[in-house]
Amino acid sequence: MLLLLIPTAGCLSRPDPAQGPKPFVLRALNLRELDKQGRPAWTVTSPEARYDLSRRMATGVDPVAVVYDAGVPLYEMKAERAIVINDGEVIQLEGAIRLRRLGDRPVLVQSGRLRWYPARSWIDLEQQPLVREGMSLIRAQRASIDLRSEDVQLRGAPVFERWDRTDVITSQPAPLWLKVSQVDWSLRSGAWIATGPVQGQRMITGQTQPQTLTATSMRGNSIQQSLDLLAPVRLRDPGQRATITAQLTHIDLGAQRIASDQPVQATIGELRVEGQRLVVDLRSTEARILEACSIRQPGTDLLAGQCRWNWVSRRIWAQGGVVVQRPASGQITRSQALTGRLGPDGQVVFFTPGGRVQSQVRVQERGTPRLRRPEPIVP
Repeated sequence: MLLLLIPTAGCLSRPDPAQGPKPFVLRALNLRELDKQGRPAWTVTSPEARYDLSRRMATGVDPVAVVYDAGVPLYEMKAERAIVINDGEVIQLEGAIRLRRLGDRPVLVQSGRLRWYPARSWIDLEQQPLVREGMSLIRAQRASIDLRSEDVQLRGAPVFERWDRTDVITSQPAPLWLKVSQVDWSLRSGAWIATGPVQGQRMITGQTQPQTLTATSMRGNSIQQSLDLLAPVRLRDPGQRATITAQLTHIDLGAQRIASDQPVQATIGELRVEGQRLVVDLRSTEARILEACSIRQPGTDLLAGQCRWNWVSRRIWAQGGVVVQRPASGQITRSQALTGRLGPDGQVVFFTPGGRVQSQVRVQERGTPRLRRPEPIVP
């Protein structure tokens, strides 16, 4: 049931037959619809409005619209102007629109124009809508909201941006942003699916060139603050001449951590790195391979249980049954831990951080081979 409450007109002029009927100037506008139980379904109010009787169209300034769920306010919309067509069949809001999802998980949508179809419980947002939830933003060319299911469609190459909790959201590029083809998002469950390809970048403090990130598609959950990038996933750091290639990759936005339980390959300068269970800690600027780490560079092969690389300090650590082989000399070095630093030539020199090292040298002589006592050699 639709109720149009019109207070006494502030000014009512006699129409001029030559000019046609003039609209009523109202002191206020209060448009309300009730559900079957007599509870408010939605309301539109304006402190000043005009009503054109022949066109059944009302216009108002500084409108406020509220959408209810079982009589409880769920969405609030504010704008600079409102156009109510056919007594509420279509409601168009214009100018600095702010649509808020109320409750314990607030969402803010900003846009320049909004068209609302109350009978369909449907909203179309135009003029580059921006959706903000917590420290995450999604920008798009257009968006739609189904108010019954609370499903959001973001179209026109949406861009997902994420700031850390300690950051301040500005108009500058976010530390992490990802561009996709389209996004379908459930505000109730938080689940969303993005159609790829995915193209993004990460800004690194102290580095002039950002890291780039690509994937085939992306899915996530805004409540859990998580993203899943679908294979193949590539993270490139041009400043460090590094590329990491992984399969299904999980991003924990709250903890600022990237992880993959599947095989991973990486190139760092002249190094070739392989292993399983990748973890990238964005706060400490460190990448780790937790199982079956293999590091190869010209003249040297290293095998270890796990290894770490810090792309700011350029330090590399290897731990757990470390074996270094130099095929040219036949030298084999074993240790529980080695550390090294990536040089400007793209190669790393390893050394033992105060631990014991066992080295072997294989020597092939003419005639009967003779074993030689291995001597300690510092790698």
